[in-house]
Amino acid sequence: MPLTTGKLRRLVRSKHPYVERNLSSVVSIIRHSVQNASSFEAVAEQLKEGRIQVVSSVFGNVLQSANLLKIAHLHL
Repeated sequence: MPLTTGKLRRLVRSKHPYVERNLSSVVSIIRHSVQNASSFEAVAEQLKEGRIQVVSSVFGNVLQSANLLKIAHLHL
């Protein structure tokens, strides 16, 4: 990842003429993205933890149902 605007310009000069023409906009987008990254990381972590809880709950319910079926089958 280029650390300066000049290095980014050299990287995209001949490969991406559209990006070169709009380099200031691209740099602005990258800077804002870097500044906001911590907020997105926190939200992503919360979503991950919530997903783990949901999966654990569903898995627990499946195991409980399987045990009940096993007990019911033994009593038949």
